[in-house]
Amino acid sequence: YGETYLGQTVFTGEWPPLLPGECMTVHRNFTEEELGIVEDLQTIVAVINADLMGVAQYGGSQLQFECDTSDNYFYFNVDFCNIPRDTVTADICVRETFADENFDILANETEVAGTYYFSRVFQTEGCDSVIVLRLRVHPEYTLWFTETIPEETAYDNHGIFLHESLLESGERIDTSISYQSVYGCDSVIHVTIQTATTDISVYLPNAITPSKADGLNDVFSLPEKIQNQIAEFEIVIFNRWGELVFYSADKCFSWRGEYKGKTFYDNVYQYVIHYSNAYGKMFTTKGTVTVL
Repeated sequence: YGETYLGQTVFTGEWPPLLPGECMTVHRNFTEEELGIVEDLQTIVAVINADLMGVAQYGGSQLQFECDTSDNYFYFNVDFCNIPRDTVTADICVRETFADENFDILANETEVAGTYYFSRVFQTEGCDSVIVLRLRVHPEYTLWFTETIPEETAYDNHGIFLHESLLESGERIDTSISYQSVYGCDSVIHVTIQTATTDISVYLPNAITPSKADGLNDVFSLPEKIQNQIAEFEIVIFNRWGELVFYSADKCFSWRGEYKGKTFYDNVYQYVIHYSNAYGKMFTTKGTVTVL
């Protein structure tokens, strides 16, 4: 069989033999491109023949091969209509229902947040039309945070504000806040706040003995445990006449009592240390050290 528009064959193929008493249903969908072959197309004619030869009796002067319409002929009018196709984008939260454009879709609690596509077919002027729904499902968050802050410091994070007077040293506070996203999804943030003591106990030897050369107590320095607690650091050391004999901004400093390349034994020196903890709180420690 073949399909011909004004002599232009657009589709050919074979059907299985149809014996007397048998029936066959044939479906043929035409694309807009196929229908556009003929300008001002108004009628489509379907003919069936048995001998594969002949001229269509309604074909006018145009030959239509393999057609015999003497007993098998029917036609239908072509009614072009505008087929609307539309894509709708919508945003909902989990556990909500989208009910619009004749959709009724529930994003239940087990629905994975993300983007989903749904389609609905309907008829306009006898023509099938399609609406595609691009449904974006947004999650509801439950977030948990545990944070440590220095004492005497206000907490202002995740939409939660606590005045410093509420946060005493070593205290623990559990709090939460509910909020809605831009899509109206309810969410909850839980925060556990712990306050840390910020004082650092700095202890230094009050005497060093580099003169003994025994490898013990030879230098003036901070113990490593205290070094790990300090962020910013500065030390100055003066002799009894107020002269600066040593300066360092390194918390890992080491001083053996030397001044201008010499070590003056049996002398007492004064030092001042400025330092801060990890939270930026500043401290000052003063003392004396004797070089023996």
